[in-house]
Amino acid sequence: MTHIYFNIKNTILLAICVFAFLFLPSSLFSQGAVVGYADGNTHVNSNNLSSFPSNAQLDRLNHVIAVGLGVNVSGTLKTSDLPNYWNGNTNTWITSLVSRAHQRGVKVSISITGESEFNASTSTPQRIDAFVDEIAFFVNSHSLDGVEINWEHPIGTTQWNRCISLLAAINSELPNKKLSISLQVAHPGYDGVYPTQTPTIPEQIWEIADAINLMTYDDGSWPTHSDADEAIEHIGLWEIWGTTEGRNLCKEELFLGSAFYGWHPVVGEEVGGQRVPYRDYIGGTSWSNPGDLPADARSKAIYTRDNGFGGVFIWELGFDVPANHSQSLLKAIDDEMPYIAGTSTVCNSNTTFTLHNPPAGSTISWSHSSNLQYINGQGTAAYEVRASNTTVNGAGWVRAILSGACQLDTLPQFGFWVGTPPAMITGPYAGHQEVACLNAGQQATMRVQPNPQAEEYFWVLHGESDYPMILGDQPESMPFSISGSHPPRSMEFRYRIQGCSWYTSSERIHLCNAGKILRISPNPASHQINITEIEAANDKIPWVLRLMSQQGSVMVSVSTTLPKTINVSGFQPGTYILHARRGQYLEQQVVIVE
Repeated sequence: MTHIYFNIKNTILLAICVFAFLFLPSSLFSQGAVVGYADGNTHVNSNNLSSFPSNAQLDRLNHVIAVGLGVNVSGTLKTSDLPNYWNGNTNTWITSLVSRAHQRGVKVSISITGESEFNASTSTPQRIDAFVDEIAFFVNSHSLDGVEINWEHPIGTTQWNRCISLLAAINSELPNKKLSISLQVAHPGYDGVYPTQTPTIPEQIWEIADAINLMTYDDGSWPTHSDADEAIEHIGLWEIWGTTEGRNLCKEELFLGSAFYGWHPVVGEEVGGQRVPYRDYIGGTSWSNPGDLPADARSKAIYTRDNGFGGVFIWELGFDVPANHSQSLLKAIDDEMPYIAGTSTVCNSNTTFTLHNPPAGSTISWSHSSNLQYINGQGTAAYEVRASNTTVNGAGWVRAILSGACQLDTLPQFGFWVGTPPAMITGPYAGHQEVACLNAGQQATMRVQPNPQAEEYFWVLHGESDYPMILGDQPESMPFSISGSHPPRSMEFRYRIQGCSWYTSSERIHLCNAGKILRISPNPASHQINITEIEAANDKIPWVLRLMSQQGSVMVSVSTTLPKTINVSGFQPGTYILHARRGQYLEQQVVIVE
């Protein structure tokens, strides 16, 4: 990203501050939001094509801005700076990112970068129309939520008029996309582009903008180039300008920048400086001018939250350590922003979910899934619900909506299980070894992963005698054995947690050498296994295949018809158990991976 130096009061050199206008639906950005840029061109390769930014990072973001689109001098989109992975007209990295983000309630915008190229692409109405057509096609084909127009500093009346014409055309072309549009320009000193410049920034911008990103970093004259105190003073200058002399800029639209990198040996590429990612600094690489440390990032988050601003944006996610690392900058920011906390299970007793860190001046309203009953707390930070009835069993959620002076923000829904959660039964175990079948008379047990909330367990073996055999009330059944003279056996398992209904499941217990339906080849295998039926069934009932490690980890779980090929090339060598179910039939076989 281009960075620029500027001068302000008494010609004192301050750090570059580029502000970004984002034109968004009210639910995309508002108080307490965390926005992260993701530079695909720098960080994406074949190994992380579907994992950058990581899922853990997405879980801590409200909005991610993918970086990589540019503008050609002809006024057309330049796609060569995106990761070079394509499926026809769609970029594989972008489609994967959008899919993963949307699953988590996170919005995705695409950044389009240009300077003189923007000026050329907007020089006539015809050029604007052609350019906007390309933008709309890219946005629609990738299911994006917004666009960032990274025109960092339009200069003079002509460029500003062209910029506004471009923004208006995009909004007209994509009225139903709830499109976000950002315009990044320099703050005081760089070519005279700052709030009180002559000519002034057109006020149409403020009528359209929903968010303004202030790039409060890259100033070599500050104590550090991303100094928190200087950044806070800087956002105050924009607040004053936007709320005086008849202007009506909502302060919830202002976002403070956080730099996830330092500089070495000096600040600025144009004078020989190099950015040092925060993750490298944590790893021992030196930097001469620090970027944000966790305390700095935390201070920016708290200040924006407690003073009614929009939140914090990040350049750039690829520079951080893993998002759940104790020293992660993203974690430091997100931990201070609004979030919902509560239990993982809701049953028939009243259960409270709490909104932490609500922004100053906001009001709270809650909603919930249909399998819940509201009890108390609407409009407060503590929301109380219970299961809608005593037999309900399924996924549930609560969601908080924050209303500020001029924006709404819907937090990602907080998910949990309503009723007694499903349990995974494993076994039988002959000693410590899980086996696919038992020999006649062989002693074995069945197991389930203990649930700390469990109130009762119940094991029953059916089919071994004329009466069911009760095998205990613990996470592991009592030892049992089977003979060769009775029909197929099944182990019934039931459990419940306090205030919930029973969860019931059943697993077949197989006698060794009693005949199999499935064939696995090759076995042992090093790359893949092929699963087929020895005699293909005429019905179309699918098989549910679950390949598990000896430790009980599910490696593959899929519902499919046969034949089916499973890739095991990434597995650790060892013994695995294939659980294959079709209707009431269950078969288990050992799979060896070399």
